[in-house]
Amino acid sequence: GAASFGGDGISTQSVSSQFQGEVNFIELVTAEALDTLVYELQLDTPLPMQGEGFSQAVPPHASYTVQDWDEVLDDAKAFQPKTDQDEYFDPVARTTAGPARLSLFMPKVSRRFDGTVFSSRLQMRMPYVAALDNRVNRAVLVVRALGFRDGQRLTHERRTPFQLGSSGGFKDVSRTEAQLRRSLHLRGDIPLTIRVPDDAGIHEHQQLQEMSGAVEFHLPQSIISIPMADLTLGKRVHASDFELQVIEIAAGHLTLSVDGDYADLVDVLILNPSGETIAAGPAFDREKNRLGVSDDEKASRPRAVVNMRFNGTPAELRLVVSEKSRMLSYPFVLVVK
Repeated sequence: GAASFGGDGISTQSVSSQFQGEVNFIELVTAEALDTLVYELQLDTPLPMQGEGFSQAVPPHASYTVQDWDEVLDDAKAFQPKTDQDEYFDPVARTTAGPARLSLFMPKVSRRFDGTVFSSRLQMRMPYVAALDNRVNRAVLVVRALGFRDGQRLTHERRTPFQLGSSGGFKDVSRTEAQLRRSLHLRGDIPLTIRVPDDAGIHEHQQLQEMSGAVEFHLPQSIISIPMADLTLGKRVHASDFELQVIEIAAGHLTLSVDGDYADLVDVLILNPSGETIAAGPAFDREKNRLGVSDDEKASRPRAVVNMRFNGTPAELRLVVSEKSRMLSYPFVLVVK
């Protein structure tokens, strides 16, 4: 008889088979070569019926000038968030990087089934900036080196975007950025995991002494809007160095995937037939539950996906893209107490 394999389709496989009689041998049949067949799919069916829901005017996406940023740096000098503690732990290190305050939590080296890893969590707080609030790839943490108390040093560049959001109270969209900054600030948290090479001489339970790197801010200087009126499953739109695709449509939500370098993607809006916004500000995450996806980006780079929920009738998808941006980099060193 035949048997079917089960597992995650990537690393672990198991098989079971029911039989009667005496087993003389087990034959394993494998394929010497595989051909990948890709078929484009697009369904031209209408969207599910939607009720009338909450909507608002399309949010402005103005460029950010040098003068605007200088005001942020001035406000950062007196910026003092109420606390950088979380619910359970105190930070083991604090520092500043330009207008941002960085806090490091729970650094540790541990041994997993797939090797040794360094893990920690970083938190960033800074004065409120509308151009960074819930935007994609606007603030990026760059970790370049880890130093340990036993003298070992791991040089490894790891880039991870912060997903910053407003914190501190209600955000009144009718107020200016300077007014919002009096009561609100931006906060973002990053769970960080870095694989430690076997020959690095770094072992489980070694204590971190310092982490060095930089925080990058990518501020849009010139912005364009790209409409996508055809909201059909499988529809693709190309912009800058990335491609966006509608991969799922259901009542109340739309799932998008993006392939390529989407650092210039400022926002994604879903508009109703009246041209008002019913969803905006997505946070893309790396897709993990798809056959062939691996943490090793060289082996199979995962897509980035987002599930956008809306209330109302979607009529148009609009991409807001930065044609030109200004990158500001601020180095930091976090020294563990």
